[in-house]
Amino acid sequence: MQCARLAGSVWEGQCAGLAFQGAPVGDVRWSLAAARLFSGRIAADVILRKGPLDVRGYVELTPTGSGTARDLRAVLPLDPAVLPQTPPGLRGLVRADLATLEWSGRAITGIAGRIEALDLAQRAMALGNYVIVFPAASAGSEPVGTLDDLRGPLDVSGTVQLTREPGWEIQGLVAARPEASPELARQLQYLGRPDAAGRRPFSIAGTW
Repeated sequence: MQCARLAGSVWEGQCAGLAFQGAPVGDVRWSLAAARLFSGRIAADVILRKGPLDVRGYVELTPTGSGTARDLRAVLPLDPAVLPQTPPGLRGLVRADLATLEWSGRAITGIAGRIEALDLAQRAMALGNYVIVFPAASAGSEPVGTLDDLRGPLDVSGTVQLTREPGWEIQGLVAARPEASPELARQLQYLGRPDAAGRRPFSIAGTW
């Protein structure tokens, strides 16, 4: 990691222009929980900002590469200039309100809360708004959340499972609403025959 400008102290400070392995991360502020150092953990209230990106919450890290975040709030624009991992042509805004987020290495091992994907568009084609809700998962299980649309061109319901690979799997049913563009409605036909309610099954997966 590299920091362009440091201010404050180890216990409470800020870093402007933080970069990780040469990639710009943003500006970070922290307030360290000193008592957690005696348990072998680094814990702090953290705020990360980079343009419209805003992430804040309480974070604990262990020497083994695992960690936990609590009361995590995030606004993440889907823009390669802010998030280089954004798929080509995809735009929108992600809002997260998570009670807990747990990880080990790059795998998410626990999550509870709500994630919204708003004003999604693939190039010039509007895709709508969606929400994923993760209940508190039992220890040792892969987290599974429910997926629903928040009105828009597509009627969607399904599940999102976070895998140990690390990655994700989405399965569900989708149908075009009357306001869907002709191009979007045509693309759904490749998913196969609809059921009696006009919905088609879909399944996608990926890794990170």
